[in-house]
Amino acid sequence: SEGRHYYAIDNYANLTIVGEGAINARGIQNFGTMTIDGDITITNIDTNGGAAIWNECDIAIYAWTVISGEGGQRVEGSYGGALNTRSGGKAIVNGGTFIAYSQLTYAIINEGEETIINNAIVKGRHGAVAGAASNDNTKIYGGSFELMENPGVSDHCTYHVSSIYGGQFTLGNNTDSGAQVFYESNIADGYQAVLAADGKTHVVLPSNNEYDIVITDPAQLDGEVLRDYDNILLQLSAGKHTIDLYMTASFDANLTIIGTKGTKVEFAEQQVMMALVKNFTIKNCEILHMATKSWGHIVFASGNKADGV
Repeated sequence: SEGRHYYAIDNYANLTIVGEGAINARGIQNFGTMTIDGDITITNIDTNGGAAIWNECDIAIYAWTVISGEGGQRVEGSYGGALNTRSGGKAIVNGGTFIAYSQLTYAIINEGEETIINNAIVKGRHGAVAGAASNDNTKIYGGSFELMENPGVSDHCTYHVSSIYGGQFTLGNNTDSGAQVFYESNIADGYQAVLAADGKTHVVLPSNNEYDIVITDPAQLDGEVLRDYDNILLQLSAGKHTIDLYMTASFDANLTIIGTKGTKVEFAEQQVMMALVKNFTIKNCEILHMATKSWGHIVFASGNKADGV
């Protein structure tokens, strides 16, 4: 609707929002400590800027949260969007959907102390994520990021993102010749950007001579893969992953599982016989209780390694 509206919530203390619901206003404004964890839709309905979440302090957003910076036909307002972290603010995004329909606004903007995106779906007509050129505190560890179609305007999927450790990035249906997936954004040391068969650019650990195959979906890890490849990397983004791996025979394979900040792993089988592979290494993962039993364990061999578990 036309004009400027009030923020539905102004938080100056410690606020947790859970459950289901919807907010249709200028958005919510955070000056304290805020946690959002639920099936919640927050829509910025202003035509002159604002943000679905305007953050000037500490905020944590978890999975199943849906945030939209739509605003109808809004095409102006460089400070709009879905999540805007300002000077002094910190944001950690562990899930959710962030959409900015404004032609001049990125979906997630960081001009604060730090924004970390561990996992999210992020789409914007002007772009998905923008950091500040003057700092190096915008970091992406995983998720899906898309530049939505925006005819006649030169845009980028990411803009001044300081470190990218994972994720899938695409220009969508945007045909502008000046559009870039990573505009003045940095792929983290040791990682590489690979154009995959799905048309998206995936940031992954290099699949060079160290690994014969790099997979990102635990469902693809099975006996056939263990039989056909000698060096296997399962790279996991932030969030919860279930690995259903039942082994009764030995495999002459080296299996490595590498997560990132916020990666949680549960094994579907009661007993995971990692001693049946030649070498097994797991890094940067929180291992949860076994999925099918109240107890369970991983059987390691003498050559197995656990780092940051």
